[in-house]
Amino acid sequence: MAELGRLDVFRARDDLYLGPPGADGRVLVLDQAGGQYAQVPSSGAALLLDLAQREWGLTRAEAETQHPHANLDRMVGLGLIDRWPAEGLPPERRLAAEFVVQNIAARSRLKVVGWKAVRSLLDPDPPNATNSRPLLADRLEIAANLGFSIPGTSRLCTVVALSFVAMLRRRGYPATIAICSDGDQVDPHAYALLRGHRVDPSDDQLEAPILRRCGTPCVSG
Repeated sequence: MAELGRLDVFRARDDLYLGPPGADGRVLVLDQAGGQYAQVPSSGAALLLDLAQREWGLTRAEAETQHPHANLDRMVGLGLIDRWPAEGLPPERRLAAEFVVQNIAARSRLKVVGWKAVRSLLDPDPPNATNSRPLLADRLEIAANLGFSIPGTSRLCTVVALSFVAMLRRRGYPATIAICSDGDQVDPHAYALLRGHRVDPSDDQLEAPILRRCGTPCVSG
């Protein structure tokens, strides 16, 4: 494992399950994705719970200041905390190739069935993000920007959103599509939603309320 830097950012894993503290204060953690268990001290559990409430996580300096008794290196080494290195995440070629394949499939489906390709994926009452942003969202955005360099890959927001939803659902995430507009936009903008987090590689993201089912309040997207 690469040495952890002071400016690295750490986020909560979104697939961990925690039990109550035992007699010795340690907490049993289930890594649901890998089917592995680990025991962490109460200080480590407190760090996990804190990170779970922070959308963008904490730097190492912040984590060590706010949780001085937690062993961050060990928690990362156990795979219980995601790390965003200060130099950024590298693009993943395999993920980019998968995006290109899904992009072509989404473009073809949209051409054949039109709006039917989107409407079943719209969430009538999309959630607001109240937890840590999964690192997978960033990995997908980086992969998409690499995939756009392949001729024929569509940047159309609806096609990209459909591509992301397909990739996320293959990984067990109940992703949906959100559409936002500020009321003055001729063309609203579509993007994927991952547990309330926007997954959107667009350089010029429209910050506007999400369209919701009639009778429910709109919130900023």
